[in-house]
Amino acid sequence: MPPWKRRTESSSTSRSRTAGQRTSVTSPTAGYALRDRLTVEETAHLSAQLPMLIRGIYFEGWDPTKVPVKMHRDDFFQRVRQEFPYEIPDGTERLVDVVIEALRRHITEGEWQNVRASLPKDLVAVLP
Repeated sequence: MPPWKRRTESSSTSRSRTAGQRTSVTSPTAGYALRDRLTVEETAHLSAQLPMLIRGIYFEGWDPTKVPVKMHRDDFFQRVRQEFPYEIPDGTERLVDVVIEALRRHITEGEWQNVRASLPKDLVAVLP
């Protein structure tokens, strides 16, 4: 099992599905919402630091002609909640935290600050 998957599984607190199910579904759901909120340029910078497997998942279904999708905090969490097919006992914010923490393990602090600078302040305020 890849190290990134083990870390995501160990970070997740959901008990309604197996760890493998949580990881494989959680990562794309919140990651896609973040990706689609970023500009094409920022998405390219962020993805350049990701391992190949995660980068492939990150870009799955991406249409650069339709980004950035303007989402503030509530819109962002609503999108994640709507696209996540399972119960989220610890809440959508916790699910997003787990995914963001996993992504941050692969990117520099400078890149994370660039990502944060491109997001609405109300969303940045609740991200890890």
